[in-house]
Amino acid sequence: MEADYKHYQNLFEPQRRTGVAGTPGFSTALFLVEKSGLIVEAYAEAEDTQAWIGKGLQEIEEAAHYREVLIYRLEALKEQLIQSCQSRHTVEQKHWIQTKAVPDRVRSQGKWLPPKAISEFCRERLRGRTHRHFLLQALESSWKRFLPTSYALYLRVDGHHSSGILLDVRGEQIVSFFKPDLSGLDSDRQRDPEAIVDHLSKAQMTRVQGIFVNQEDWDAWSRESNPWKSVLRAYLRRRVRLAPHGLGLRVFLVLITLVFSSKMR
Repeated sequence: MEADYKHYQNLFEPQRRTGVAGTPGFSTALFLVEKSGLIVEAYAEAEDTQAWIGKGLQEIEEAAHYREVLIYRLEALKEQLIQSCQSRHTVEQKHWIQTKAVPDRVRSQGKWLPPKAISEFCRERLRGRTHRHFLLQALESSWKRFLPTSYALYLRVDGHHSSGILLDVRGEQIVSFFKPDLSGLDSDRQRDPEAIVDHLSKAQMTRVQGIFVNQEDWDAWSRESNPWKSVLRAYLRRRVRLAPHGLGLRVFLVLITLVFSSKMR
């Protein structure tokens, strides 16, 4: 499951470009967990945070200066983590934590925020820094009513290394995902979209829709929040392959492009 999740992350959660500790302007947010007034856990991206453990709140105020600091109470964080485990898999648990876990104290621009301002601060921070992948956003949108209630989506990204993942979709929820086993196909059929989808449909005993794209296009689209016009353009130029290649899916692709494009105006 861990390997499948890393594969999912590579496809749907491309890494952000970040600074390097010690370079000018480097000041990632500092996440701290406190118990009885002392820090017991600390995290900041690309930084060794061991020095923060054991410090008190007054020491943090003196050392953090104008750095963004979010402090969570250990007991409250434990409860939030337990609640997140009600979700089906790691992706949903992560999304739950990002949207529901609220820090007890926040320091921003050199001052501690009043309690009433913390929730708004978290919403703005999440809005600015969390990028929901365009394909996942479409699957979760109101357009789900035009899709089957239960199906699987096979995504294959071909580039310097070929990457394929199968998403099991029920309604608007992705209930599972994994790299499917194609060893039952010979090398020629493993490159044939129709053969792959037919094999997976029989193996999973469900309807499978295949999407085949190249690495360059996928990486470019994944950096955007609304790349549907580019997706449609690539499809018309045959850089996106669909299997099976039905009229219904082609119409759906055109309509979803029009709707998502109009929302961005």
